[in-house]
Amino acid sequence: MDTRSLRRWSTGVSVLIVVAIALFIYWLKRRFTNPIRYPAGQAIIRYIQLHDQCSEEEAYQRLAAFIKRHIPLDDWSFVDYRLAHDRQSLLALAQQILMHNPDEIDEI
Repeated sequence: MDTRSLRRWSTGVSVLIVVAIALFIYWLKRRFTNPIRYPAGQAIIRYIQLHDQCSEEEAYQRLAAFIKRHIPLDDWSFVDYRLAHDRQSLLALAQQILMHNPDEIDEI
């Protein structure tokens, strides 16, 4: 083999290794940063409904009020938007708060 062929081969192998590492990192990031939270989130809403004898809509509004008590005032519009358009991310945010403060579930 001459030097040019060896360089092309090593460059091709290097590119394949970099692509494989990038795909592996993407897979790890996706797996561990996006766990399935829907059942637990729905359990929170169900808990609020049963505890307070309220409708699902009222439970989401109480959850939004709970989240607002734990975030800065500047982010309140973000919570209102999530309440109206993306309730799954609202549930995920509530789960994060409750993971750090599990005793506060009765404050909802």
